[in-house]
Amino acid sequence: MKRLLLAGLLSLGMLSSAQAETILPYGGSPIDVIPNSTTITLSPGTGAGSAPGYRGGEFNVDLGWSGFCLEYNENISYGGTFTIASITDAAIAGGGGAVSNPNPPYGTYDPISNETAWLFSQFWDHSLEDTTGSHDYGSYYGPDQAANARELQEAIWMFEGEITVDPSNYYYDLAEDANPTGIGNVRVLNLINSSGGNAQDQLVVIDNELGEGSNLPEPSSFAGLIGIFSVSLLGYGWRRKQEQAA
Repeated sequence: MKRLLLAGLLSLGMLSSAQAETILPYGGSPIDVIPNSTTITLSPGTGAGSAPGYRGGEFNVDLGWSGFCLEYNENISYGGTFTIASITDAAIAGGGGAVSNPNPPYGTYDPISNETAWLFSQFWDHSLEDTTGSHDYGSYYGPDQAANARELQEAIWMFEGEITVDPSNYYYDLAEDANPTGIGNVRVLNLINSSGGNAQDQLVVIDNELGEGSNLPEPSSFAGLIGIFSVSLLGYGWRRKQEQAA
């Protein structure tokens, strides 16, 4: 009986360890994202794919936010379905700057730079400057947004070692001057495509104030875990009644 009760307690532990991350889009409602369960579809946002062969820019995510990619030499297909394999602080199998990954099954990973995280957090909370004309906070979202998006994507690629650094890039210079420390709440959605291959990982901001997720179990395991725990409690109660009757 002790073994049965132990199984129930273990199942409860498994229930709490299957953790989601909570994403809080600007001006929107919290969204729980469950690794290896949640899927997303991307569409071109402002400045995305506006030049022949352009691989980045602002992406729109169907769950309700916009973001930027990290890897120059990986691709996504608009309208395709991608699974969020994990939420980390690095691009999986990243290009420039990638190092050996101590955590299988991924081969290499590329931790995001402090500058990339700083720029993206400014974009996320609508406080990023414009590169031309007015440099007021929040003016990124003005009439030059498409050009700003391309400049921002290229700055991110520069900081991630994906393309050659161009010191004249406004956002690259801005982040260098800011000299940020740490990455704050910025994280990476590590995406896989329908064939199980790596896709362009996407930047996102998680909401630490909500406890970095709601500890949601994966849907396929929820019923089974609850069942094990319930049976364990019933068995334990029956055993206690038998002992008291004796």
